[in-house]
Amino acid sequence: ERDRAGAALPIERVAPIASADAVAAHRACAARLSAETVGAAYQAWLGFHNSNLRKLGWSKEDLVARATDWARDVCAWPGPAPPPLQAKTVGKMGLKGVRGLNVQRGEPSSGGGRGASSASSGGARAGPPPKQPRTNPPPPPADGVGGAASGGSGSRGSRARGGRGRSSSSSTGGRGGSSGSRGGGGF
Repeated sequence: ERDRAGAALPIERVAPIASADAVAAHRACAARLSAETVGAAYQAWLGFHNSNLRKLGWSKEDLVARATDWARDVCAWPGPAPPPLQAKTVGKMGLKGVRGLNVQRGEPSSGGGRGASSASSGGARAGPPPKQPRTNPPPPPADGVGGAASGGSGSRGSRARGGRGRSSSSSTGGRGGSSGSRGGGGF
C-alpha cells in the first residue's frame, strides 16, 4: 500500500529561476505603474478569482487577502491597505462586508474609465457613440425583375434573415408564397 501516489517520484526543490537583478527590475517597472492602472488590475484579478472560489477552495476573506498580497508583490502597491474599489463594484462582486477591502464611497476620484461622470471628463460623453437607426433597403422594382418574388436569387434570401433555407418564392404552400415575403417565419 502506498501512502501517496507521488511519494515514489524523485522530487527535489530547486532555487527560483528569477535572479535578484530580475526581481529588482520587475519592482522598478511595477513602481512606475499609475494608481489607476494598479487599481484596474487589482479589480480584474479579484473579479476573475472571485468567479472561481469554489474551484480554488477559497473563502471570500482568503480571496481578498490573496488579492492584496498580489497587488503588493506583483504591482508594487505601497501601504497596508489594498487599492480602493467603488462600493458599487464591491456590491456587484458579492463582496460587501468582506474584511480587508478598501471601499471608496461616492464618485471615483479619477476622470478616466467607464465610471467617469460628464462633469469630470469635460462634458464629453463616455463610452461608444450611440447606434444609428437602421434603414430599410429600397423596395424591389415594380416589374419584379431580379427580386426574390420573381424567382431570382435576389440579394436577401430567407437564409440571410435567419430562415430555414426555404425560398420565399416557393409555391408549394405553407409559408412564403409568391407575395414577396421574406419567409423564415416563426418570429
